[in-house]
Amino acid sequence: MARNKKRKIVPAVQATPTKATPMKNVSSDSDTDVEPSVKPRCTTITDLNKKVDALSEKILTQQKTISTQQQTIDVLTTRLNFVLSMFGIADGVTQNSGSNFGVSNDKSANSSTMFENVQSGSGSDFTDPTVLSAPSVPSPQSSFQSAVLSAVYTEKKIQENRAKNCVISGLPSGVSCDDKSAVIDLCQNELDISPDIVSCRRLGKQIEGKTQRVLVTLRSIEQAQRIISSAKSLRKSTNVAIRSNVYINADLTKAQAAAEYQVRCQRRKNQAEKRQQENNSTDRSSLRISATPFIPSVSSVG
Repeated sequence: MARNKKRKIVPAVQATPTKATPMKNVSSDSDTDVEPSVKPRCTTITDLNKKVDALSEKILTQQKTISTQQQTIDVLTTRLNFVLSMFGIADGVTQNSGSNFGVSNDKSANSSTMFENVQSGSGSDFTDPTVLSAPSVPSPQSSFQSAVLSAVYTEKKIQENRAKNCVISGLPSGVSCDDKSAVIDLCQNELDISPDIVSCRRLGKQIEGKTQRVLVTLRSIEQAQRIISSAKSLRKSTNVAIRSNVYINADLTKAQAAAEYQVRCQRRKNQAEKRQQENNSTDRSSLRISATPFIPSVSSVG
């Protein structure tokens, strides 16, 4: 009975389409939606302003640096032009990579062609007027040597002309006698020398309260050297004005004066170092007053 019982067939349930639930409208006036979008904008604008200010300061600093470097370049350019002129090199020669101390590429090509023709036995290029009339450019070494020799010769000539002179400082201009008579009296009375003076003249402009130096030109170099070497005796003169104010020196050129100044500076430095060494040695060898007196022990006495 149970086996013959029919099973009930359940009809399939058809799926009914579900309607989408409408979404709730989000209020646009809420604070949570406005603040996150406004605050980043303000922060970004502030950062941009700071970056612009920093870039402006950096640009100003760079402009100052460029101006300073331009001044340095101008100074170095002037010095370089001076050196090039001493070596006999033209201003625009260094810009041409193919040139050789003022010789252009065309002239170099002509010279090389002529050399090749000489090797091959052809002598036609020797009559080329462009080759024969090409000016010879002096080498930098010869130009520099010429400049140095000229400067040395000029300096030597000036020294020879000034060798007969001497300069007297602190000699007041006399009312009763001229400068020549005053110099003769000074040399005869203080140095026991009768000079043969060619000329005397005051140097520089006359300034109130200052005594102009006197340039004395003597007849021979020996007299000038004798007066200059005897000028140390003026420091022992019985006349206070002469002992304190009057000095006699050689008439030196600028180069000689600079060399003499360097020698004096070196001599003073050596003297200062020598005094310092003597003081240090004296301090080490001297006894200290505040030192504890020596008291021999009993064992050493016994």
